[in-house]
Amino acid sequence: MWKEYEALINKGSTRDALQTAQKIYDKALKENQVDQKFKAIIHIYQNRMVIEENSETNIINDLKSSIQKSSSVDEQALLKILLAQSYFSYYSANQYKIIERTYGNELSADFAMWDARQFQQEISKLYHSALDQKNELKKYPLENYSAIVSKDNKAKFSLPIQNLSDLLFNEAIQYFSSSNIQLIEASNAFQMNEKELFLSVQDFSKIDLSNKNSSNEWIALELYQEWITNHLQDKNQEILSYIDNQRLHFVYDHYVGEKKNDLYAESLQNGFQQFTLASSKALFKSDLIQLWYQERAGDFEYSLTQIVKEAQQVLKDYPNTLGALSMQNLIDVIQSKGLEVTLEQYIPANVPFKTFIEYKNLSSVKYKIVEWKEINRDNNYQNNQDVWNAVQKLKVVHSGNFQLPASSDYSSHSIEFALNGLATGKYALITYTDEVLNDISKGKFNISPFQITDISLVFRENEENIIVSVLNRQS
Repeated sequence: MWKEYEALINKGSTRDALQTAQKIYDKALKENQVDQKFKAIIHIYQNRMVIEENSETNIINDLKSSIQKSSSVDEQALLKILLAQSYFSYYSANQYKIIERTYGNELSADFAMWDARQFQQEISKLYHSALDQKNELKKYPLENYSAIVSKDNKAKFSLPIQNLSDLLFNEAIQYFSSSNIQLIEASNAFQMNEKELFLSVQDFSKIDLSNKNSSNEWIALELYQEWITNHLQDKNQEILSYIDNQRLHFVYDHYVGEKKNDLYAESLQNGFQQFTLASSKALFKSDLIQLWYQERAGDFEYSLTQIVKEAQQVLKDYPNTLGALSMQNLIDVIQSKGLEVTLEQYIPANVPFKTFIEYKNLSSVKYKIVEWKEINRDNNYQNNQDVWNAVQKLKVVHSGNFQLPASSDYSSHSIEFALNGLATGKYALITYTDEVLNDISKGKFNISPFQITDISLVFRENEENIIVSVLNRQS
């Protein structure tokens, strides 16, 4: 029935799509398919938002009523998350007027009258309430909720989240990590500068984080600690290592204290040594190598050659892991070819001129100078087949090969070449690599239009007029 629903949505038949979603919901309710039921609920609400007046109020009231009626632990938790997301959606759409409201002490029964702090408090309560039964929710396998778990079909590897408790922790942390609810109190400004936040997973789980800060970021940190504690005794520590790795990412992104890179590097090294699973080791080692790469001009004196060597070792030691995938992507970036060509736009006639080439991972570049009948410097020339085919039809004035100084350090280098003078006219310098001739997507080429002319214009402006002087560039 979902194919029928998608077809109706694509046709713009919102009311018919709503009816189909309702049928899916009724069927799922009868057959007790929780994931299908919630997927249907989401789509029902989306369509109601389009065709129904006061839809936000009605949907939120429906969710509140459903929570009160539900006796199922998993259903209640999911409904609370959905209600929290609905509140935040309403806040985001009406933020411009909500942030102007004075904070009040009494919570109105009408959520449309809440101020920013009240939205924040109520959403926070719902996320925490959804996790009240976190231990019980671990008994609900994630595979039972496949219809409502968003999946990236292009992803080669999946995250090691296995149950509903993990899913809801992840949802809550995502909210508190990225929510933009604006609060007025300056005292609520978030500052993370405690070195102990980089401690090992066991030591971090024992830190007292309570009552230090009420910001969303600090709440996210508390949730990381709670999530970690919920998995400390697991025999299989894959999910624990994943959570701890994400915790360290979060701390690193928000830390404002001294020696940030050193603390992060040490914590990643500790995680690599502590966890024994190949997938876990690859995760921490790949992040450490990424840090070396990002900060190689600062705190870490690692060459690109060394970084590639370390990344290749991860591929060898821990194949088919998230860390290995990360390292392959990094190697592809470092070893990618680069070509940028610069020359003057206007050049005197019959006088040798220079071209400046910046290159990476190339030993030679072919070139040809062609007559360019229509120069438009605003054209956004792209590396695509159509442009390349058009270039091949232009008359070639001169061609050759730029031999580039050999280098195996994966860094960018630059060099200047001299080209013979040309007669007056409009031209373009086409530079390209051999791969372009066989597969445009695997090669590099650059189009640099220029004009050969002895005429130059000089503009001067006084109080009344603009004076234009025409000069001969060679006299």
